[in-house]
This record gives sequence, C-alpha cells and structure tokens, in this order.
Amino acid sequence: MNRVVVTGLGVISPIGIGKETFLKNLKEGKSGIKEIIRFDTSKYKSRLGGEVTDFNPKDYINPMKIRRMDRDSQIAVAAAVLALKDANLEITPENSPECGVILGSGFTGLETTEAFHRGLIEHGPSGVNPMLFPNTVPNAPAGHISIELGITGPNSTITQKGTTGEGAIGYAYSLLRHGKAKVILTGGVDELSWILFHTYSHLGILSPLKNKDYPEGSRPFDKRRNGMVLGEGGGILVLETLEHAQKRGAKIYAEVIGYGMSSSNPGISDYDSDPEEMARAMELALEDASISKEKISYISAAANSTPILDRSETEAIKKVFGKGIPVSSLSSFIGYFNASGGLKAISTCLAIENGFIPPTINYGEKDPSCDLDYVPNEVRAKKIGAVLINGFADGGSNASLILRRF
Repeated sequence: MNRVVVTGLGVISPIGIGKETFLKNLKEGKSGIKEIIRFDTSKYKSRLGGEVTDFNPKDYINPMKIRRMDRDSQIAVAAAVLALKDANLEITPENSPECGVILGSGFTGLETTEAFHRGLIEHGPSGVNPMLFPNTVPNAPAGHISIELGITGPNSTITQKGTTGEGAIGYAYSLLRHGKAKVILTGGVDELSWILFHTYSHLGILSPLKNKDYPEGSRPFDKRRNGMVLGEGGGILVLETLEHAQKRGAKIYAEVIGYGMSSSNPGISDYDSDPEEMARAMELALEDASISKEKISYISAAANSTPILDRSETEAIKKVFGKGIPVSSLSSFIGYFNASGGLKAISTCLAIENGFIPPTINYGEKDPSCDLDYVPNEVRAKKIGAVLINGFADGGSNASLILRRF
C-alpha cells in the first residue's frame, strides 16, 4: 500500500479566496454568513447564507472558456488551479495519465438545469440554449477540471448528501493507496442556488429569521440552534503518493491515514437519532488508520446547527472517545453544503501546519444534550497530531476521515 499525503490546497469559500485569507479569517473567528445578495429572499423566513461574494472567475480561467461553465464549475476549476499552484505542480502530457480528479458535488447545476428545461418548455427544442446542457449533470465540474488542466487519469464524481466531500477524498485516498494514480485532485464544490434555498426553506430545514428568542443563524451544538444556514464554496486538495511527493521535493501538509463508512436507515430526509452507526464510521476510520483513539487531537464535526444531528454526533463521539476530546464545526463559519468536506479537510491541514484547533463560533448557550468540549468562539493553540473529520448525512450515510501530521 502506498502512503498518501496532501501537498496542495485550493480554497474558494465564504471566508476567503485562497488559503491565506481562509486561514486568517479562521483564526480570527470571522463568519462568512451574511444576508444573501445573489437572489431575492424577501418572501422567505430566512435571509442568511454562507455566500462566496468576492470571486471573479477571470482571475483563474481564460475568459473565452468561462462562458461554457456554470458557477459550480467555475468555482471548482478556480479551486483546482489554486491547489496546483500551491503544490507547485504542473500537469504535462508526460504526467497527465498519472493524475486524476475525484470530486464531490451535491446539488450541482440546479439553476442551469432549471434554465435549460424552462427554455425547452417555453420555446421548444429550437429555442433552448444548447450550451446549458453539458452543465446539467453532476460530473460537469470534475469534467471541466480535467479538460481545463489537461488531466487524463481517473475521473469520478461522488454525490452522497452530507458525506459527499469526505467520500470523494476517501475514494481518492483508496485509488492512490492501490497505485491507480500518483496524483489526484479531490475535495468538493457546491453552489448556493435559489432553487436549493427555496426547497430547504419550504421543508422547514433552514434557521428561521423571525424568532426573538432563537434568531436566524448557524450555531452548532448551541441550545439556541434551530436549523441550518446554507453555504457554498470549493475546497480542492492535491493528494499524492508519498514516493511521488518526495521525489519532486513537495511540501507536505498532512498524511491521509484512515477512512471509514457506514449507513443506517432513519428515513430519506431525516438525521439518525441513534448514534450507533455514526460511531461505527469513526471506529472503522481508526481501524483503517491503525492508531488508537488517544492519538486524535480534535474532531472536525459534521454538526450543522440542526437539533438532531448535533445531538446524535455528540453521543456518537462520546461512545468512541468519551467526553474529553475537543470538537469544532466549520459550518459555524461557512454554513452547510453537501460537499463542504473539502474545506473541512483544508482547515484541518492548516490547523496541523499552524498548531491550533479552529473554534466553533456563535456558541453561547450550553445544551445539556450536547456536553462536549466544542472549542467555543476562539482558536485554541495546540500542537496537532491527528484529526478525525466527520461527514454525517440525512438519509443515513456516515463517513469519517483521519489526517495526521507528517
């Protein structure tokens, strides 16, 4: 089995473009959740989102090619460009077959799909814009990355609700371990679209605006939490076999050492109130990594400010680790989206490199049912050994990754 390491980080996020800005705002506890400006929310009970507002695709992509990509693909390609630059790695005709793209994407191209079908219904086949159609499929962002960067190795897209990003990284890790490639760009991308916002709002999943005691916001593990805030962004990591990375003298952020998955049956749109299978995913990751639970410095949680998930994850963590393990949730900074696992993995790499645990911001009122050490509101200086990353989805998919200091 090959060892697998992280050598590049590409960030397009609500708290910054590029790893430097992302790191600065993470350490300062600066939230990326604000009132949404891309579409009108005046008719909804919710107004907030983790929106990427300072992104210009022309900074990363040839303007002649931008028109062929929807916003999801633009964000994905830009994050991939940043990741390769950070890794100081060039894709050439010689190394291209050894490089791949394994991307997680949850609700890709919803607005593009709506525009295509609306045109088809209103104007017929001759009136629809044919350039929209290639972006209506979930694997469009991964395809655009490969085309734009000239990558000809393995290419795949993972779509599995809240485990989407973690699943993509886990699959890329497996391919590299087994020698199916030497370099893989992996992580996740999702767009905050009005269609998704409309759907989640009418399902009653979003944190509501008008509640004097519990106002709208993302507050993982807090007693006042009353629903998620949607977010968006792209987090792409360059994963390489250790041999390949060392041969070219690459900087190594962390090593990927374990991955575990499990599933349960709470209902298609419900979070599991029984922590058993969440705990098993973490135990499988520890087993795969061949390390003891005492080696984990902190947990990057799946918690997204929904009452059931935050409580169930707390119980699952206690079942495996007891009550002493520090826990933090990135969704308090950027909101929730299915493929946020890429950004969670990047924040983990930066935490390992810089010696701190990211905080769970907006935490102010303790919930007796959530009784762990959630690293509230400010970073905690600590030398990080290994980190466990959780992705737990409604519908019962569970995934856990382990990264450690190299």
